[in-house]
Amino acid sequence: MDGILFNYAASVDSVRNAVRAGLPVVAVESPVGVPGISLVEADNAAAAMLGVEHLVSHGHRRIGVIAIDFEGDVNRERLRGFQNGLKIHDLTLREDLLLSLATLGLEDGYFDQAVNLAESPVAAHREFARALGDLLASPEPPTALFCFDYQTAVLAVRCLVEKNLVPGRDVSIIGFDCPASVCFPRITSISQPAAEMGALAATLLLERIANPRVKPRTVRLSAQLFPGETTGPAPR
Repeated sequence: MDGILFNYAASVDSVRNAVRAGLPVVAVESPVGVPGISLVEADNAAAAMLGVEHLVSHGHRRIGVIAIDFEGDVNRERLRGFQNGLKIHDLTLREDLLLSLATLGLEDGYFDQAVNLAESPVAAHREFARALGDLLASPEPPTALFCFDYQTAVLAVRCLVEKNLVPGRDVSIIGFDCPASVCFPRITSISQPAAEMGALAATLLLERIANPRVKPRTVRLSAQLFPGETTGPAPR
């Protein structure tokens, strides 16, 4: 092969091996911290600030954050943007309103030890529903949930419906890259310009294949917010 495009699921070792082999490499969506490669990504911090602005404009002040985990570079950037968005409106991050699927326990035999939550988060639904129920039953529950991926956004919608709560009326939900054609109700979503990112990554890779001396570079693109049916005014 003449070059490789790596997406967010690629391991750092795979990228390093490709670089050691002398192959031109471009990473898409997720920074892998390997020198000598080009990167195309969305501005995740700015994207999260878009979500905060949308929710605050609807009167939300207690905003929960849900993610598969908060360890990866992408979600760390989204969390940073979330915090910055709160600061603009004189709000602070509440640790008790953070929920990570990766920290849910493996007790009661429901989880398969071999299940990777990042690959199959739906396997965690029962424990997730329990954790979300505890969050919503807290003395100061969130009026909105900011999900850092579409899997947790879909799970959150399902959990609300199972509790006879209406997304967008009782609790608002916003997610990332939620496919409008398969989600009902249609989830308010912050979407990365996937097609543009892919085309640009291919262009950068072809440039490096044609001229290996071309310096690697990072290109950061803007995301957009698409209002759906799962966000609305904060309940009084």
